[in-house]
Amino acid sequence: MNSQWRSKTICALASVLTAALAVLIVLPADAENVRSQDSKIAELTTMTLGATEDDVRQALNEYAIDEEITAEEALDAALAEQSEAIRHSGQYRDRSSESGKVKLPTSYHKSDIYFTQTAIGAGHVGIYGDTYWVVEASGPEWKSDWYYNTTINVMPGANLLEVNTTQGKRDKAADYAYKNLRHRPYNLIFWNNKKDNGSLNCSQLVWLAYSKGAGIDLDGNGGKGVYPIDIFTSSKTRVNWVVR
Repeated sequence: MNSQWRSKTICALASVLTAALAVLIVLPADAENVRSQDSKIAELTTMTLGATEDDVRQALNEYAIDEEITAEEALDAALAEQSEAIRHSGQYRDRSSESGKVKLPTSYHKSDIYFTQTAIGAGHVGIYGDTYWVVEASGPEWKSDWYYNTTINVMPGANLLEVNTTQGKRDKAADYAYKNLRHRPYNLIFWNNKKDNGSLNCSQLVWLAYSKGAGIDLDGNGGKGVYPIDIFTSSKTRVNWVVR
C-alpha cells in the first residue's frame, strides 16, 4: 500500500457523485412538474459520477421493483434522496476542509468510524478493524479492503466516531466488515444501498458492518439510501476526536 493511491478521492468520488449539484438550475414549481422523465434521468446520471444512463436506469428499475412503486416514483425518490444528502452535508461542512490533507490517526477503539468531508458531496466513511487499520470502500477504481490508517489522507476537521453500544457489539461490527465486506467492487448508487447486493460504497459498507454484525442501524434519517452524512448525524454515533 502506498500513500499515492490512498489520496485518491476516498469516496470523494462516492460523494462527488453529486458534484454537478453545484451547477443544477433550480426550476419553478410548475416547470419542475412538467420535466420529462428522460431529463430527470439525465440529471440523476450527471449527479452519479462514473455511472451511465443505462446504469442509472437499471438501478431505478431495481429500486421500483424492491419498493413496488412506479419507475417515475422511484426516480423522484432517488433525486430527492440524493439532493437531501448534499443539502444536509453542507450544513456540517467545515470550510477548512477545502484545503490541505492530514494522515488519518489511530482510533480510540476497534470499530470506531472515521468521517471526512469532501469539497463537494456527502463525505466519506470507513470503519476501524483495529485501532491502526481501516476497512473501507475507497472509490470506483478499487475494491473494498483494509488499509493502515497512515496510508489514508483526510481533510482537516475530519471526525472519529464511536457507536453508542458495548465494545463487544462494536467488535462484532468490525469483524464482520473484515470477514465479509472486503474485495467487493464499488457501488456507484447511494440512493438504494441498504442491502448487500455484491458491490459496496463507503457508507453501505459501514452500515452493513453494524447492521449485520451487531444489529444496529446507523442510518440517521431512515431513507432507502444511507450516506456518510447519515452515519455522522445518527443518534447512535458520537464524535470522540476531531482531526486537525
